[in-house]
Amino acid sequence: MDFRSFDQTQGGYEPPYTDFTGQPIRWQELDTKTTGMVHRGYVVDVLINCRSGMMTFDVFGMEIPFRRFSERALVVHKPREACAERGFSPGF
Repeated sequence: MDFRSFDQTQGGYEPPYTDFTGQPIRWQELDTKTTGMVHRGYVVDVLINCRSGMMTFDVFGMEIPFRRFSERALVVHKPREACAERGFSPGF
């Protein structure tokens, strides 16, 4: 449930990734960390590394690498722009 609340979009899985519904990630609601941002959930936190574009789950202090942003995520959610707005130099 924590991860579902992070990405509330559906559809638009084929280029140019414009035919999606739902609300893209509201980056302004995430906390800033030294390496990026974090979406805090009840049990699972989603860590965003703004240097590498890697998403990691943090479950009770145990970090589980998940994956890098997909092409769809880059277009729909615009994490590069969000990281740059927070003063990071995105390397993805």
